[in-house]
Amino acid sequence: MAPPTRLVTNVLVGYSNMYIAPVGTAKPADTVAYNTDWATALPAWYFPGYTEKGLTLNFDRKEKRHMVEEISNPAQISTESSAFKVQFGLAESTLENMKYAFGSGTVTTQAAASSIIGKKTLVLSDDLEVFTLGFEAKNPQGFFRRVIIPRVVSVGKIKSEFDRAKNYQVWNCEFEAICPIDSIEIYEKTANALP
Repeated sequence: MAPPTRLVTNVLVGYSNMYIAPVGTAKPADTVAYNTDWATALPAWYFPGYTEKGLTLNFDRKEKRHMVEEISNPAQISTESSAFKVQFGLAESTLENMKYAFGSGTVTTQAAASSIIGKKTLVLSDDLEVFTLGFEAKNPQGFFRRVIIPRVVSVGKIKSEFDRAKNYQVWNCEFEAICPIDSIEIYEKTANALP
């Protein structure tokens, strides 16, 4: 009898490309190849650049155990609540990245003119802005594996050190899904289209 099949090609390593967009932005078409900037086809997607330590996906499900008198283990287990979060540290210190880390705000640009400096301004807001978050990594076939979360808000705590000797500025983000779990898509390309 043959042993079970193990495929080293299914052991995945590597980074992901992460994008943020206004709620309702279309996901990239299946024709957008892995490691291609989504904003090329859909300018509403924003690529925040380098991260400090990549991206971490966390899913935490809290279960409700339904007990009956006659047995010591649960008769049923159902979902009481769940949290779907994505965490990353933005290594590129731009005002746009700061806006996403803080969870809301408006970035405006003033062009330089006679006696007027060129400048960018970030004005923060108490309100949490709702975004769409997407990211992709390489799957075992060498194509994309994409995750699209249609509605997220920034729920992280901000701590960015302005210290020359310790580290560069990092804007830590934690985005939590505020949409039904069945609206989150995880999909991948497995083969090229036939001619």
